[in-house]
Amino acid sequence: MHRLVAIALTLAALGCGPDATPPPTDNCAAPSAGTVDTLELGAATSTDLAGGSTAFAPLHDGDGVTLIRGGQGATMLGLKLRISGASAPTCLGQSTIINDTTGARITTASAPVATYDQPDNTRITKPIWLPGAYPSTFVVTVMAGGQSLTLHLHLLLTP
Repeated sequence: MHRLVAIALTLAALGCGPDATPPPTDNCAAPSAGTVDTLELGAATSTDLAGGSTAFAPLHDGDGVTLIRGGQGATMLGLKLRISGASAPTCLGQSTIINDTTGARITTASAPVATYDQPDNTRITKPIWLPGAYPSTFVVTVMAGGQSLTLHLHLLLTP
């Protein structure tokens, strides 16, 4: 039995085995100056996780989202932020908090994230990956650039 534990610990130290670490978020060093007039939240997909890019589709209160299983087995939610403003920041200070419906914390992210120009004069972030044990319904609160947004979301069942 001790031998099995030693083998499992060795494999974990070598990077073999499950790791709950999400893919890196596109962080930036420090929030830049700018004004945010609107803040929207969208869901990332497995295409985003694989390094591709999907079109931003804003989420609304009551929408369903799909959990994504990472390459190492962790389930996570990927969220993108879209902002607008005449001088929207290129490095956005943000706080994303996900709670269950009783208020218990599931996960958070608070590192500043880079934003990228879009043809419609908005700026969008790459996905913020949030691993966690998600219940069927939960609440996402995002605060960024002086704006806040709270959405009640639910998990979509996958066949």
